[in-house]
Amino acid sequence: MSGHHGPQHGGGKGPGPFGGSQGTVEFTFSDDNTTVETMTVSRGTRTRDVDIGDDTFETTVGTNALGVQAVVSVERTQAAASATRTQVFTDADGDGEYAAAFSIGVLTAVTDRVQTHVYTFAADGSVTADVETRGGRTHSETLDDSVSYQTITIDGETYVVKTAQLGNDDVRFDISRDDNGDGVWTTVACGQVDAAAAATYVDAATGDLKLSGVADYLDASAAVVG
Repeated sequence: MSGHHGPQHGGGKGPGPFGGSQGTVEFTFSDDNTTVETMTVSRGTRTRDVDIGDDTFETTVGTNALGVQAVVSVERTQAAASATRTQVFTDADGDGEYAAAFSIGVLTAVTDRVQTHVYTFAADGSVTADVETRGGRTHSETLDDSVSYQTITIDGETYVVKTAQLGNDDVRFDISRDDNGDGVWTTVACGQVDAAAAATYVDAATGDLKLSGVADYLDASAAVVG
């Protein structure tokens, strides 16, 4: 991974940081392709320049499908009062359009609107029930083939990762911890994977999120007690 913090041209369509249409995204880069200089979003006939002054960026330079050395990936991170959010835009085919391939929001401080889960586990550790509370509303999740759960440990922390296949083949996920052992799992990260990028981030056989692709982002939630 190469690039400079701070934030070729390109655009693309895909999910915003927490879902929703991102529109067409265009970047301009410095001559050495290490710094994002401008970011523009277009929706239909409307175009706006994005204020990127407080954002950080990393660019990855590689050989695209046209055989040209160019920026093939841009990672944008924004910091807010209680969360960070990161998007990865890719342009592997070299057509100048950057598609929003992956997005993740990570909780850095607990708020009164934090999402939680109460899981019921079978003897083998699998999830047999999921009661989710979000925005003050509680519901029981329907467990079917479109939803998978995995319990994993990263740097001594135990997480439950919920992955849901959406109707358009995009994948949505959330990652929760129960640090104090009270049975309530606090969602410390959530995000979405575009269908075109699923092979990079999702295990095709199990439907589970590949944690190798997201583990580093979870460091930002270290101060949160789930």
